[in-house]
Amino acid sequence: MAEPHADHFVIVELTKAPAFLAANPSFHPASHVSHRLAEGTWPRTPLSHADAPARPFISAFPGVSTVAMKGPLAGQVAVVTGVSRAKGIGSAISRELARQGANLFMTGWPEFDDEESWKPDELEQPPLIKELRESGVETEWIPLDLSLNESPQKLWDAVQARFGVAHILVNNACFWAPDSIKTFDAGMLDRNYALNTRAPILLGLEFVRRFAGKGALRVISITSGQMLGPMRGQLGYAVTKAGLDAFTITFAAEVGNLGITVNAVDPGPTDSGSMTPEDQKKLQSRFALGRLGQPEDAARLVAFLAGPDGEWITGQVLRSRGGFE
Repeated sequence: MAEPHADHFVIVELTKAPAFLAANPSFHPASHVSHRLAEGTWPRTPLSHADAPARPFISAFPGVSTVAMKGPLAGQVAVVTGVSRAKGIGSAISRELARQGANLFMTGWPEFDDEESWKPDELEQPPLIKELRESGVETEWIPLDLSLNESPQKLWDAVQARFGVAHILVNNACFWAPDSIKTFDAGMLDRNYALNTRAPILLGLEFVRRFAGKGALRVISITSGQMLGPMRGQLGYAVTKAGLDAFTITFAAEVGNLGITVNAVDPGPTDSGSMTPEDQKKLQSRFALGRLGQPEDAARLVAFLAGPDGEWITGQVLRSRGGFE
C-alpha cells in the first residue's frame, strides 16, 4: 500500500491572518508584506515587473542579514508553500534552498497543528525564520489559505511587491484526511482538490504568466505514491494527487520553450514529526535502505532540481522513497 508523505495541510482562512499577527507582534516579516496581505489591501490588478518596487536581494531590513550569499542559487527567489512545523518537509526544503543561496518567500498555517496530537508547545515559525535570516538570506513568511480562489493572485502580488521576481516555485502544501466509502462526499473531495490539485495548478500558471522570460526557471511539486499502488482509506488524497502528477507532465511540455522545467518529487512516507512510534515501527521494515525517510531526503532532491544541474530534467515524477514497498 502506498502512503502519503506526512506533512502539514493548509486550510486556514485569510481572515485569521490578522488575529495571528496581532497575537504575535514580534513575528511580523521584515517588510510590509504580511500587513498588507492580512488587511486585504493588495491591488486587484497584478503588478507588472516594471512596476514592482526595485529592491536588491540583500538589503538592510530589520532582522535580515546584509551578508551576500554564495551558492548555485545565489540571488534567486524561491517560493515554498506548506512551511509550518520546524521538522516538516517544507521547512527542510527552505533550509536547503537557503543553504544554496536562495532568498525565500514561504507560506503556511500555524493553526493546523493546534488540532493535532503533535501540537507543538510554541510556534515553530519564528525560530525557523530567525535561523534562515541569520544564515544570510532574505526570508518572508505569511499565513495563507491556498484553497481560496484568490489566494494564488494574492501570493504572487506579495512576492512581487517584496522581491520583484521569483525564480523557483515549490508546491509543498497539501490536504489529507482519512475517508471511506461510507463517509466520502463532495465536500471532502472538494477539500482535497482545492489544495492538492487546483492550488498548485493556479500557482504554476500565474508564476509563468508573471515571470516567464523575467526569471522563472523551476516548478517543483511534492506528490505521493498514488500511482504505485492502492491507497485504501485515502480516496480523495490519491485521486487529487494523481491530478498533480498529470499536470506536471503536461505543464512541462507547455512551458519548456520558455526555459522553465516542471517536475514532481515523491518522497514516500516521511518522518516529519507527525508519526507515532507505532507508525515508525510499522513502516521502517518496508524500506529497502533500512530507515524511515527524512525531510532532508526530499529537500536535497528538490534543491538539485532547482539548481543548474537540474536544467535538463523536466516532465518527470521522481521517486525518492528509499526502496519503500
